[in-house]
Amino acid sequence: MVIDGGSGGPGRAGDGPRRGRSGRAPRIEQPQTVIRLPKNPYDGEFKAPRARRGRGVLALAALVVVVAVVIAISSSKHNNGTAGQGASTGVGGGVPPASATVGSSATTGSSSPAFPTGSASGALVGYPDTQDGAAAAAANFVAAYGSDAMMTTDSRHKLVKAIADPAIEPTLQQELDQAFALAAQGFGLDKNGNAPTGQTFVSRAVPFGTTVANYSTAKAKVAVWINMIAGTAGQGSTHPVSETWATVTLNLTWVNGDWKWSSFTQANGPTPVPAGQQVSSSSDLQQAVKQFARLRYAP
Repeated sequence: MVIDGGSGGPGRAGDGPRRGRSGRAPRIEQPQTVIRLPKNPYDGEFKAPRARRGRGVLALAALVVVVAVVIAISSSKHNNGTAGQGASTGVGGGVPPASATVGSSATTGSSSPAFPTGSASGALVGYPDTQDGAAAAAANFVAAYGSDAMMTTDSRHKLVKAIADPAIEPTLQQELDQAFALAAQGFGLDKNGNAPTGQTFVSRAVPFGTTVANYSTAKAKVAVWINMIAGTAGQGSTHPVSETWATVTLNLTWVNGDWKWSSFTQANGPTPVPAGQQVSSSSDLQQAVKQFARLRYAP
């Protein structure tokens, strides 16, 4: 019996009838049974489809890396310098009220104890000096940083002023202006952060969970697992909306009675296996952005 894995029939090319040895009766060849094994039914199981990395993904990756670098530089200058911490008119974090183009902001839900307690410059404010307060601030800061408001100079300045440590905020503003100018070019936006006519720039970060690595009454380190989408939606878009999974780790400082963003690092993943859903059209995504408001986050 010959077991064949599918590479061809049994035997070797050119094999013919065997001759019996001298003095022995000729050997009678028996018919051979060929069993062809089926292919392994589990081949390819759980393998994720290969993603096509378009310009939108590359631009998003560049945005995260560039801005992470400038914030890290600012943080280093702050930690090595002697500048004192000044006052700030905006504290906390969050997403500013959205324009009619991208939908209005949803009402913030909260649990007991209720926080954040208010808003300033379009950002959620008022976190307690507790581990839960630090985690809530970190989630809101990441959502704000990942929003499309960061691509427009005026709204970005307000958000950064609201969430950044005052000791690094002025220098950080200048560096972010340069970083986001480059990011705008990568997404095909004009110098004011506007998408081409008929298209909508999309950028949203959704926190999936937080973990507090370190906490004291003066400083906290919080990791936030997020899913982020970015790109331009609409007819003729050459920078399609793509998603990225990442873990953003924030260093927070307690300043003037609230948590402030001092620095952060970012790492890819954890990334789930894609569900294999059909990709929506660019027009459908544009309509969804207009229909569904950005969320603000609270514990």
